Amino acid sequence: MTSLLASLKSLLPSSLSSQLQWTLLPTSSPTSPSHNTTTTNSPEKRTNNSNSNNNNSSSIWLTLLTFPFTFSLTLTNFYSNHLKSYKLPAITKIRRIFLQLLVGCVVITSVTMVFALSGMTGYTVNKLGVHFDSDAVWKGFPVMTSYYNGIYDLVPKEINIAENTGPNNAPKATSVHNRFVNRRFVKDDDAPAEESKSSNTDITPPSQETANSDSTTTPTESSNPPKGSKATTPKKQENNTPKQELKDKQPPPPQKKAPNPIPYHPYPDYTASSPNFKSCESLVSNYTGQSIRIKAYKGVMKGMPDPAYGSYEALGLDDSVCFERRMRFGGYGWKDRDEIPKNSKDEDILFDREWRVDWGQVQDECVKMNSGRFEGNDGKGEDKKGKKKRTAVVLRVWNSYPFTRFDYVVLRSLITELNVNTGGEYGVHLLMHVKDIDEDKVDVRSEKVRRKILEESIAEEFWGITTLWSEKMMKEEYKELEGGKEWREHGIYDAYRSIWLSQQWFSKLHEEYEYFWSLEMDVKYTGHWYHLFDKINTFARNQPRRGLWARNARFYVPSVHGSYQEFSEMVEKQSSPEERIWGAVEGVEVIDEKLKVKKTFEKEEDDEGYQWGKGEEADLVTLSPIFQVVNTTWVIKDDFTGYGDERPEKENYNPYWSGPPRRGAVVAVYRFSRRLLNAMEVENRGGRHMGVEMFPASVALQYGYKGVYAPHPVFMDRRWPGRYLEKVLNGGKDGSSGGSERSLFGKREHHFGGSGFYYGSYWPRGVMGVWMGGEWEGKGGEGWERERGRGCLGGMVVHPVKDL
Repeated sequence: MTSLLASLKSLLPSSLSSQLQWTLLPTSSPTSPSHNTTTTNSPEKRTNNSNSNNNNSSSIWLTLLTFPFTFSLTLTNFYSNHLKSYKLPAITKIRRIFLQLLVGCVVITSVTMVFALSGMTGYTVNKLGVHFDSDAVWKGFPVMTSYYNGIYDLVPKEINIAENTGPNNAPKATSVHNRFVNRRFVKDDDAPAEESKSSNTDITPPSQETANSDSTTTPTESSNPPKGSKATTPKKQENNTPKQELKDKQPPPPQKKAPNPIPYHPYPDYTASSPNFKSCESLVSNYTGQSIRIKAYKGVMKGMPDPAYGSYEALGLDDSVCFERRMRFGGYGWKDRDEIPKNSKDEDILFDREWRVDWGQVQDECVKMNSGRFEGNDGKGEDKKGKKKRTAVVLRVWNSYPFTRFDYVVLRSLITELNVNTGGEYGVHLLMHVKDIDEDKVDVRSEKVRRKILEESIAEEFWGITTLWSEKMMKEEYKELEGGKEWREHGIYDAYRSIWLSQQWFSKLHEEYEYFWSLEMDVKYTGHWYHLFDKINTFARNQPRRGLWARNARFYVPSVHGSYQEFSEMVEKQSSPEERIWGAVEGVEVIDEKLKVKKTFEKEEDDEGYQWGKGEEADLVTLSPIFQVVNTTWVIKDDFTGYGDERPEKENYNPYWSGPPRRGAVVAVYRFSRRLLNAMEVENRGGRHMGVEMFPASVALQYGYKGVYAPHPVFMDRRWPGRYLEKVLNGGKDGSSGGSERSLFGKREHHFGGSGFYYGSYWPRGVMGVWMGGEWEGKGGEGWERERGRGCLGGMVVHPVKDL
């Protein structure tokens, strides 16, 4: 590089060369570092040499970049001092040449600077993008500890100072990543005035602060008393009694005591609203010897964080109570070790792993007792005479699923709270996939085979609610899908791709239901099941269709967006015309046009009062955003077949075609209407198919059905800055969660590692395990709970929770 600059200098005339400034040209050092053995062996001097070399390199590059500009200035000076005053023709010609050189140098300088700056900007943006996509950023945020407090330290929700959104909500910058995040995303008024040495969980409520402090003495006065002032001198310093004596004289600390729980029964007054209601509690108490009523505690654990995204308030969920495991699940058979009497027998129903009850029979009897309340399904989804439509809650499992004692407890709570206590409004079922069996020799539909599979798979009390299915059965049922393309070595009938075939098939077996919740066994809920489903259904029913798909595509972060109404107004302004879908989306021909929804208003703008959709039951309810999958890095975005243009052998194959209009919702926990399942069935019969987490939302989009993302409260293990979290979650196109490579759904999904609701998260099993009395990462266990009391969490949907 040095020789190049020297060559450029030698080519110039001496008079012009003398005008140039070569101050940036590095000069050789009298002593070369390579000849100095001391420098080579010394770490400090090696560092200095490295810095020196870097500085020289930087100087050379700077010289090259600024050479055209320096050369232009030199030409200008030379022209002014030597050529401007001459009038000879030869001098005029030379002057013209110099002016042309000057203009050329200016142009070259401008172009060079533009390319240099754009290259540096692109390089910087790219490096920052990769840099902040690493998990080093969010893993550097402080881990919150208030989740692991206990019932000895409950405070009313109104005065609780949340660990993540209180006055100390700005995470301490532990690295360069986090300092940048703080400067860019943390508001000045959010950051604490000074670093607090104590945890946010140790904040004293305002009323106690006032009672425990002297209003006339400041901390400064107490720590630095004036001379001769005895009033402010702590007694501790004046007392010369040995410490051990003082310790012996101290009274024992007061015994910590938990507050009294209250009955929690979030049901409507059935006797007033439904004269035909018959209580079914006796069907269970015949086995347990008592009716099952859960209890809750008023308040929350001190410092309990607010949801990172989603909201109690938006859905109308109760956030003023918390649930402790014994009060929540004790009636369903959960007992801690210290609760089980040493002389208890295995056959004792309260402590045994299995109950001697047939839950299928219990549910059927309950529905018969309340048959006057429900209308038989005619397949059209219409209410008759104001009678209720029933809902099935279907849990997906497989025959080798390792059921735990806690899984059985959860199943009993689902059946009791959704079926027994409601007089049969819900029915709970297990849809069991039979795997690893030679179906050429064994028929799963045989009663003998069925019984054998159930005996090996699940406790007898749940046999009556279990329906078996296999991939071979689905292949025989949906022959129209044969020939569908494979995807990532998974066939078209593989359960990994086609779990909804069994759900559609199940809906035809049970025409008594109009709606179908589909859950996985590793989804757990700390609160009351009826309260959760009732509030989600109500929220979805009340959502207007105007702007719905745009709202569905975004995470709702209350600490940034404010109320859900304010969030909706923001989305209205932010969303692009592409997101504002009105009725059935354009760009695809469905198999049956007659099943499409007819618009109540021709244009979205005509619905000024946001009326269309209000009071309409949702055809699809998800617990995750329904996002645009095109242009994301989501792994299953291209898992579709039967739509024609994706086949290269077709004559009309378009290499730029991105596929049919479609949407996705990660974590396949949905509520379906029978209408949507019927439309999915029609599309399958037409040879069409999509990936599991894409097909339901895409069919709803294409047929104009009502799909709703219910923003239930989701917590995170770390203290993220709110604005940074919102930018990460809604980092896709136009401020949504999808539509670009910046979407979290794909290569950036590691950001969900500490989320309470995402299939790849590690945290749900940990926080749920501590709540249930276990130990995790130094928290929880018997000793932990002796000091704090048992954990008490509000209603939290957590996933995945396995092997608990």
